[in-house]
Amino acid sequence: MEGLMESDFSFVNEPHPGGGAAVASSKDGVMFNDILGTTLGTEGAEGYVPVEMTSFGDTGSARPGAADALFTGKPEVDGLGYAFLFRNYRAGLGKWQTADPLGYPDGWNQMAYCGNVIITHIDYLGTVDINLFQPNEDLHNYADNYNDPNNITIGGHGSSSGVEDPTTHSPIDPLDMAIRIRGLQKFQDGVDGVIIAACNVGTGDFAQQLANMLRIPVFAPDSYAWYLPNGTVTYFKPLPNVYPQRPDTNQPGHLIRFTPRPIVVRPE
Repeated sequence: MEGLMESDFSFVNEPHPGGGAAVASSKDGVMFNDILGTTLGTEGAEGYVPVEMTSFGDTGSARPGAADALFTGKPEVDGLGYAFLFRNYRAGLGKWQTADPLGYPDGWNQMAYCGNVIITHIDYLGTVDINLFQPNEDLHNYADNYNDPNNITIGGHGSSSGVEDPTTHSPIDPLDMAIRIRGLQKFQDGVDGVIIAACNVGTGDFAQQLANMLRIPVFAPDSYAWYLPNGTVTYFKPLPNVYPQRPDTNQPGHLIRFTPRPIVVRPE
């Protein structure tokens, strides 16, 4: 266990299957944070008090525990927002307070936070929540007809390494995917889980890492995902030595459920 003492606080990095789950403790109690360093709640003399916070860090002045809450491990300074290394972030506005010192690495808007995904990825039409197929693929249009009102849905190419980035054709980092999902209004409103309709993602550890970060169940297939034009998705192994590939209906696949693993907090 690694720890850092500062004033009346001790910051501890707890062992966790998906990475370090930060916990800050003080003489007044214990603060519980998720794997991103964002506060979930505090434990003190009055018991456990959950912290209500949007995916963009907005707690609201009247919400329980708001004064002490961290956002991605950063404290909030009165009137200045969350204090990052080079600039401050105003959660109520969803913007950085000053321009990016690196220039325009994330686009022309220097003050946009996280690419403004909370606006650009709202699901207006009831289609797949995150469509990672190339726009010129038929599968992109098929996925736009795939919808589950109770779950976040992700469509794209995949493998045992995870979901494929349509630009680089390499696996997307689970943390990047978790941040993108947290930016969806549908996630903030509350969902049962996340369904990844991408081939063979359930045969690796991508879905488990994502479940650990989001703290909700993630479902991923142990076989190919086959899209129909009406948006229906089925899961079967492919027929061997057949091109173009077709599903082998005698070998059905399954959506594997990955449940968030518990965060174990141990006393110092």
